[in-house]
Amino acid sequence: MCWNSNNTDLNGEGLAHNFQLVCHRLGKTTHVRELTNGDYPYEELFRMFLNVNYQGWILLEAHSNPDDKVAALIEQRKTYESLMQKAAQPKA
Repeated sequence: MCWNSNNTDLNGEGLAHNFQLVCHRLGKTTHVRELTNGDYPYEELFRMFLNVNYQGWILLEAHSNPDDKVAALIEQRKTYESLMQKAAQPKA
């Protein structure tokens, strides 16, 4: 199963519940949309991936067309690293 990071993941009982329903079936690929756009709870998702010791790939599936693609990728990488660092911290 491939987690796809869509807003439908938040439906029903919410992200944590939906993630728990399928986390034992995760494959080696997860898609994330642009980490700087929208309101998807990536920090919470990444915390859950850490908690289940997810070992797969996290792939950026961007839909925009920035003028400076290299700069946009650098920004995404920095955002990813920041989110992962926050996710690794104990929840306050």
